[in-house]
Amino acid sequence: MKLSIYLRMINFNVFIISYNFNFSEDNSPVFAKMFEHELKESIEKYVKVNDADPEVMREMLRYFYTSQVNNIMDIGIRLYNLADKYMVDSLKTFCTRSFLRGVNKDTALEIYCFARDRDIPDLMNKAAQVLTA
Repeated sequence: MKLSIYLRMINFNVFIISYNFNFSEDNSPVFAKMFEHELKESIEKYVKVNDADPEVMREMLRYFYTSQVNNIMDIGIRLYNLADKYMVDSLKTFCTRSFLRGVNKDTALEIYCFARDRDIPDLMNKAAQVLTA
């Protein structure tokens, strides 16, 4: 089935996501539940997102289409948090793997604190190695 999602920003940090397909649990169980039951989102075929940064929301949707993300090291933590909120586990894994490959002296402290707070031991250890090198 062709995946078609449309993102429209209606004002700063408020988005309308509309679609013309069955939103898969693989993409996001949260969105899937909204769209499969007789909720407003299912009937009107859109969901309003009030709490996402425009760039981060755009990259989450890019991930749904392409399994790729632009600027992962710049927006990765915010993207991971959005993916966590909407239960997009594959995107969380993508972010974590990107951090593991991209951690450097400039990003190590921020990534270490993030990994510690999120209980991601492999990432925390990798960031600690970079910090102590």
